[in-house]
Amino acid sequence: MKPKNTVIILLSLFLFSCEQKYSIIDNQVYLKGWNEGSGNYERLIEKADSKTFQKIENDENLTIGKDNKYVFFETEIIDNFDPNTLKYIGNYYFVDNDSAYFFGFYSSKNDCEIIGVNPNKLRTYKTYPWASDDKHIIYGHDIVEIQNLNNFKVISENWGRTKTEVIYKGKILKSVDINSFEIINDDKAKDKYHTYEYGEISN
Repeated sequence: MKPKNTVIILLSLFLFSCEQKYSIIDNQVYLKGWNEGSGNYERLIEKADSKTFQKIENDENLTIGKDNKYVFFETEIIDNFDPNTLKYIGNYYFVDNDSAYFFGFYSSKNDCEIIGVNPNKLRTYKTYPWASDDKHIIYGHDIVEIQNLNNFKVISENWGRTKTEVIYKGKILKSVDINSFEIINDDKAKDKYHTYEYGEISN
């Protein structure tokens, strides 16, 4: 089950972007759709070039398009995204030649870049939202560098581990005893020395 904040954001995305699609009318690009707040709507994307515009296909409920200059999330331009090398990786992850982006949860659509990762090596795991590159474990916009990346295994949506480390979301647990470590629930775990909540020692 996805974290509550993720569920709320994704539900909001569904309610406010359901039935959205891009349309080209009289050489202009529009976002057309419907939502409970405003009913049917049609919004002009002023900077979109209708001759080169295309929708980016993905497995999520995301309305993303591009032309020869820009990448658009719904009607907004995503800063610093290269439309010519844009690729969809999976699980809300996108990359271009220089950067990686995650659109699974965010506070602003232009804060979706994942800082410090190698986009050419990014791959996803089956369990959302875990991913990795050649040096880091990636959890949405959070990354952590680990030494034994090949030994990393996803335990659940919130928990992962290697032979020597435990990771809660994008954070390595401190002072964990790996041999006695066990998960209690989505956000709580323990070993013989400590109890951990939300990635921190709680006792």
